[in-house]
This record gives sequence, C-alpha cells and structure tokens, in this order.
Amino acid sequence: MTTSTAASNRKVVSTAIIAEKAAVCTCNARNNENAFSNIEVTGLELVGKSITNAEFLYSKITDSVFENCDISYGEFKFAELENVTFTNCKLERSYFNFAILNNVKFVNCILDGSEFNFASGKVVFENSSLPGAEFNSNTLDISMQHCSVTRCEFNGCSEFAIHAEDCNLSRSEMNDSKIKGSITGCVLTDAEFNGANGNELVITLSKMRGIETRGAVGIRDTAEEDDEDDLDEEFEDIFG
Repeated sequence: MTTSTAASNRKVVSTAIIAEKAAVCTCNARNNENAFSNIEVTGLELVGKSITNAEFLYSKITDSVFENCDISYGEFKFAELENVTFTNCKLERSYFNFAILNNVKFVNCILDGSEFNFASGKVVFENSSLPGAEFNSNTLDISMQHCSVTRCEFNGCSEFAIHAEDCNLSRSEMNDSKIKGSITGCVLTDAEFNGANGNELVITLSKMRGIETRGAVGIRDTAEEDDEDDLDEEFEDIFG
C-alpha cells in the first residue's frame, strides 16, 4: 500500500475513542485492542498509558501529546506525525520507518534500538536515549541536545541534516552519507564516516579520536583548524 492510497483510506476518529481504546489496551499482545492503524486524529493527549506494541501504521496524528507513556515496540511505519510531542515516554524498539515527521519532538524519552529508516521531515531529540537506533537512508532534519546516540546508524543518506550539541555519538556510523549541519561539543570517538560527504557539516569542539574517514571529504574539527591557523599567524609574526 502506498502512502497516498493509505491517506485516502484513513478513518477520522475522535480523541475520546483513542483514549478509551488506550485505557483498555492489552499490553504485549498484538490484537485489535491496540491497533490504531489507518486513522486520522487531531488534538490527542495520552498521559500515563501503557500501549506497548501499539500499531499506528499509515495513520496521521496532528497537534498531539504523549506523556509518561510506554509505547515500546510501537509501529509508526508510513505514518504522518505533525506537531507531535513525546515527553518522558518509553519507545524502545519502536519503528518509524518511512514515516513523515514534521515538527516532532522527543523529550526525556528512551528510544533504544528504534528505527527511523527512510523517514523524512523535521525531528527534535532532547535529553533522550537512542543507543543502537537506525536512521539509514533518511532525509530528516535532526536536532539533538544532551542525548546518548551511541552505536547509531545514519548510513546511505542521500542528504540529511544534523544539529547535535553535547551528545555522545561514539561508535555511530554515517557511512556513504551526505551530511550537513553542525556537531558541537560531542563525543565522536570511533565513529565511522567512510565515504561520507561532510562539506556542509561543521564539527567543533568534539572528541574525534579513532574515527574512520576512508574516502570521505569535509570531515574535520574546525576548532582544530582554527588553532592551527592561529599558530601559523603567530609564527609569521615572529619570523616574518
């Protein structure tokens, strides 16, 4: 099923129906009780709900809030999320593959092992945990602050933007990707940028020991370059 076909088949439902369904949702079992697929809902507010394994396949969720919810193993594949915020939520091994994420925000969330492969749009992560998450072949505009992003994959992205500050990206992979944006004050120890194009990526004040850059262009810490330039100027002033 294509995304356009799914959109035409969506059923518009009220937030009350979703909330009622979530209240009786059976955890850890895939059945009709936790299937929210192919729906369209606006203004949803779910607080303190456990809806593990919930299926939001091909659904559209707009202007909505999930707070203190357990949505581990949730299925958001091919979904459209716009102006949606997840706060203090558990989303371990949740799947956002092929999703369209416009102004989606994750704050203090656990997303270990989650997948955002082939996703697009604009997404923000703050104070969140994402070890082992996958962002392969995405075209996302990603902002990250104070996040653990170790062992994550950003491979094979034709063009994606990342704006990371004070994040741990050690052992992450950005192989064969075109990357733009900025990485500031981050840990990139043992990260892989093999075959990457980082001509539009600015890396500053980051730990880059042991990184791999075979066949890559533009991957460097500009703060180190600035230090070298300053040193060259000092030598020139002294020796002429």
